[in-house]
Amino acid sequence: MNTILEKNLYYVTPDIERATGLSLDTPHYYIITNKTPYSSELTKQHNNIILIEENKLLSSYELLEHRITQKTIEENANILVFKNTKLIEQICTKYNWHLLNPSADLAKTVEEKISQIRWLENLTTYLPPHTITACEKIVWQDKPFILQFNHAHSGEGTHYIDTSEKLDEIIHRFPKRDARITDFIDGPIFTVNIVVGKDATHIGNISYQITGIKPFTDNTFATVGNDWKLPHKILDSTQIKQIEQIGRGIAEKLQQDGWKGLFGIDVIMDNNTKEIYLIEINARQPASTSFESILQNHILDNTDHITIAQAHIFALLDTSLRDKKIIKINTGAQLILRKTKYIKTLTEPVCHKQPIFNYIYYPQQEIESMILRMQTKDGIMDTYNEFGRIGEIMFDFVMTLAHGNIYNMPRGAGILLQNDRILLIERHKFGQHYFVLPGGTQEENEDIKNTVIREIKEETGYDVKLDNKEAVVFVDDHGRTQHYYFISIIGGIEALGGPENNYNNKHDSYTLVWKSIYEFKKLSIKPKEIKKILLEYFADKNV
Repeated sequence: MNTILEKNLYYVTPDIERATGLSLDTPHYYIITNKTPYSSELTKQHNNIILIEENKLLSSYELLEHRITQKTIEENANILVFKNTKLIEQICTKYNWHLLNPSADLAKTVEEKISQIRWLENLTTYLPPHTITACEKIVWQDKPFILQFNHAHSGEGTHYIDTSEKLDEIIHRFPKRDARITDFIDGPIFTVNIVVGKDATHIGNISYQITGIKPFTDNTFATVGNDWKLPHKILDSTQIKQIEQIGRGIAEKLQQDGWKGLFGIDVIMDNNTKEIYLIEINARQPASTSFESILQNHILDNTDHITIAQAHIFALLDTSLRDKKIIKINTGAQLILRKTKYIKTLTEPVCHKQPIFNYIYYPQQEIESMILRMQTKDGIMDTYNEFGRIGEIMFDFVMTLAHGNIYNMPRGAGILLQNDRILLIERHKFGQHYFVLPGGTQEENEDIKNTVIREIKEETGYDVKLDNKEAVVFVDDHGRTQHYYFISIIGGIEALGGPENNYNNKHDSYTLVWKSIYEFKKLSIKPKEIKKILLEYFADKNV
């Protein structure tokens, strides 16, 4: 692959991660991007990155119009962007640059929800049952459905209608606007990246699409990550072949219309019938391309096997793909945090212990813009919409940063027993329900015993003293050191306070509760290690 570029190729992108699917050591390969902490770090290792610094992060077309870009890129140079638009085409024509991306008009036709129906022709059989009609003609049928306007992607034009009131609101706002009405299907969504070349089509690796999970996004239909391990657990060979058949059908149609390079499809598996349906065509470089390629680079490196990003460049440059094979992967995942109404600010991560995954921080300002990307070579999902161990660690990492704390600082907590009851904090956290013992994060240069006393006062309102018993100390499965002390109340009035009271909301709630030790064994306690230790303590003391 290192010899494929015979002339300079400039990837112009607001987010440098989009351009990292191709090795940064590739000769004649240059990246023009915004100056961010991550792009600045990469620049220390690679001299082919041109950074542009302004008082805001620039879009693709703003980067193309920037004076530094105009001085950097020579006439007739090859240009690549993440997603093409008519404006980008006009800019490249103005400066006599050769834009490799396929036509913006074709991409728009294929992606948008209503024009897509006409474009698909007989391939509409891949879609779930659907109709197109003006909003004012839609009648509520006492069952949920998906309403989509003619927007391209990211979920902003998609609405889940599950009540007549929601439908009435849409009709009132957009009575004459055409909409695509699709039966609601409950089930996991999968993504696959596909490359159309002049003499071959290559199917990438199927990933599970992580969608709409709070607090990572406010948008029910926004993608917040991919997991390449989970499909191997929940898809059978027939379903995999069906996904590949849909991908090849779309690829053949695109090729007939002159498409070259990457596109992606999203499909859904009906939980009831196990049927596979097409729900999205992404006529551009899909967002998961770069990390899929990074994962592939760890597997194999020879001339016959290539990454999905390499195949993309081969196709755009009209190089033969007939004798190439896409590297297969069966694990790896990434998770994205977007700026939401629940996580409005996030400072650059500060960690006491480095997490078991890589992360990239983006100082974004716009709602739903990406502010954190986390990546791992392992899977993060246990099943459909349920995190596994690494996913839970990523979740805790985000919540720790959102609350302004240093990640994985030691935690000090109190074991308060009264009349065979134990004081707990009941937590409802973005769909999770569990209990913790009151306590919190050790501050820098603070003795852990003082942490316990301070945190118990803040969270419960009680003044306490530490009992003359040995502390329970362990490292939990997230790698955090936990210190638990038996305590007694010496004053104060019970009341939830401190940051927990300030953060308290319907999605992330804290409630002080007393539970009998007999109830304790039935509860979901975090971390799980303290539950086991306390149950053994209760048994030994016959309490």
